[in-house]
Amino acid sequence: AAPAAAPAAAPPSVAPAPAPAPAPADAAAAPPPRRERLPDIEEINSTLRPSDVRGTRHPEAPGGRDEAAAGRGFRRGFALMLLLAILLIALYVGAPRITAALPQAGDALAAYVAAVDSARLWLHGVVAGLRGAPGG
Repeated sequence: AAPAAAPAAAPPSVAPAPAPAPAPADAAAAPPPRRERLPDIEEINSTLRPSDVRGTRHPEAPGGRDEAAAGRGFRRGFALMLLLAILLIALYVGAPRITAALPQAGDALAAYVAAVDSARLWLHGVVAGLRGAPGG
């Protein structure tokens, strides 16, 4: 028996034709329109918390702190800074009495009083310069 002839191969310079893209069989295979992909505005609004409610606990807040506790923290910090300022002023004003009662603190208090005096003079110069007053 004679061998069967092999079919002729396509020339190597010709690329095979691309297969046509399959058309969607029905509308369900097409992606949904943009409006349907976005969440419903009512659903979003129901998950948002109102900002005018004070003193309510929000578990999603960092640390689970409520807004009233944050206000107390500010007041506590502000009061602490006022107390510190009052103590520093009292130390400045009472430096001569403290030095008389506690001579060992004399050098440290003298340096503190000198630093406060130089800061006061600097501030006076800045304010005088802003007001346009001559240097004194």
